[in-house]
Amino acid sequence: MTLSQLKRGDSGVITRVNTTDVILAKLASRGIVPGARVNILAHGNPCLIATNNDEWALSDHEASGIHVTRDSGAVSKLKSLFNWS
Repeated sequence: MTLSQLKRGDSGVITRVNTTDVILAKLASRGIVPGARVNILAHGNPCLIATNNDEWALSDHEASGIHVTRDSGAVSKLKSLFNWS
């Protein structure tokens, strides 16, 4: 599953990043690397994510190259915390 497939309120852990070296360097400088936990704040193009106490906007192209393992437990917690359905 890629970051672009997650919806608002979903979270996961980055497992791998498949993209160009230039984009990879940009993402790495922001802490968007394998092992990092990400939360989806807004879904779409751009996609707004939170990681390492920072928020970043990613294009659909960037988000589609970031593979994640979805964390369903955190999804429920976020949805209940922010009253999302």
